[in-house]
Amino acid sequence: MLMARELIECHLHSQRITQRRNGCWPDPVIIRDKTVCVFGAGGIGEVQVRRIMNRQPVPEGFERHTLAGALLKDADATCYGCLMPPNHFLHVPINESLWRAICERRDTTGESTAEIVESALRDQLDLEGDAAFQASTIGAVLDGVYHGDITVGELRKHGDFGLGTFDELDGELVMLDGVVYRMDPQCRAHVVADEVRSPFATVTRWVTKYSKDLEGPHQVEQFEKRVMELMPSLNYLYGVRTKGHFRRIEVRSVVRQTRRTRLVEAARGQSTRVLENCSGTLVGFFTPAFLGHIGVPGFHLHFITSALDAGGHVLGFDIERGRVELDEMPQLHLALPDSDDFRHAKLAVETAELEEAERKR
Repeated sequence: MLMARELIECHLHSQRITQRRNGCWPDPVIIRDKTVCVFGAGGIGEVQVRRIMNRQPVPEGFERHTLAGALLKDADATCYGCLMPPNHFLHVPINESLWRAICERRDTTGESTAEIVESALRDQLDLEGDAAFQASTIGAVLDGVYHGDITVGELRKHGDFGLGTFDELDGELVMLDGVVYRMDPQCRAHVVADEVRSPFATVTRWVTKYSKDLEGPHQVEQFEKRVMELMPSLNYLYGVRTKGHFRRIEVRSVVRQTRRTRLVEAARGQSTRVLENCSGTLVGFFTPAFLGHIGVPGFHLHFITSALDAGGHVLGFDIERGRVELDEMPQLHLALPDSDDFRHAKLAVETAELEEAERKR
């Protein structure tokens, strides 16, 4: 855990939240592991932080800023952060029966109180929830239709969790906690701007429906079997989020394509990287077989380290321990590309070709 002493540099993405108010700096407090909650003008912003040795260069997409005052105890490291969407806190009285219902739901599903209340409010207010939003189809990407048709900013309007790729297959996409990362050909992670485009992505507003602690070691096949045991039905789409520690994990990223080729050909030039003894988050989806021409049937997983500095499309792993969380989604909103390439594409999915493009090392 990050602890406090004098001053720490925080490299914030998009917006400076540590502005002076009444002549002093806002006071940050740790609210959970590796997250700082900064009370500033206009509400509360969360800054995901990670330890990096001092005097490191500012990562791509970040700006330099210094927090002063009573900050993180005993920190010798520079902190880099991404500004999260503002959170607002409700303080309202509820009756005993509602509280008992929340406690029972929490004990049954493993959801937090905040997740249960947020889900209930979304249902009551008829907000988009329990739905996945997908841009294009896996069949189109297989046929080489990967010119970006939707922006990252538009994707963020539909979700805070997801995966995909970028214009001309320029890296792997991970969306976690509302921040979108691009994994470059060396499988290094970079925060991307809202105007960057994507030809294929699946996102959702994350709400944990089911969860379970996982004790390994488990390789991919064992992991998938355990996760499927947690699913009440295999006929729904599920978001799959697993924070854990990995003995090893192999990831890949595809380099930008200069001409239209089928995905399987592009994947043959992939760059792979093996990360050992690391912690991070699996970000993915389970797609039922009957949707196999729209999404990747079965599991489609990407990965990003806890340090938010590396990751990619998952080819294999050995997970030591972690917590599996599932978001069951009975709705899928599909946005098809408005392009001549898509109009003339061959969208039928060849299973063997997809298997090679998605899982072959």
